[in-house]
Amino acid sequence: MILASASPRRAELLTAAGYRFEVAPSGVDETPRPGEPALDLARRLAESKAAAGAAGRLVGTVLGGDTIVVVEGEVLGKPEGRLDAERMLRRLSGREHEVASAVALHHVPSGRVGAGVAVSRVRFAPLDEPTLEGYLAGGEWEGKAGAYAIQGDAAAFARLVAG
Repeated sequence: MILASASPRRAELLTAAGYRFEVAPSGVDETPRPGEPALDLARRLAESKAAAGAAGRLVGTVLGGDTIVVVEGEVLGKPEGRLDAERMLRRLSGREHEVASAVALHHVPSGRVGAGVAVSRVRFAPLDEPTLEGYLAGGEWEGKAGAYAIQGDAAAFARLVAG
């Protein structure tokens, strides 16, 4: 199996499940298309990452994945820097939002692709300034959709509602 992702969390999940795999980040452009629905975006990116990982290979199965955060219709991807992360976290503070997680498996020999999207609802507690500044200072927001990872330090203020 080939993991078309640089995500340490995805690698950790596969390792914990007992899979042996090669890591080959895809470098796919994650820019949403104008008017693209959030779930379509997540699925397209997962499929594109799997396809990029499969390119030039003769054997194997490539796993691509993508996670996006959607609050009140706004897609929050990975922050471009600390100020963008702060903007995202302030936007999520005290609100419920959706997290769309998409996966795609590309079987290289046959060219077959299977993909799906799961949606979860997450609620943020209101973030006070010390909590926000402490979280930003820790750097966990880097490379994370919506500037947080619920399984990390954000568990102090992010709660899974459904999904």
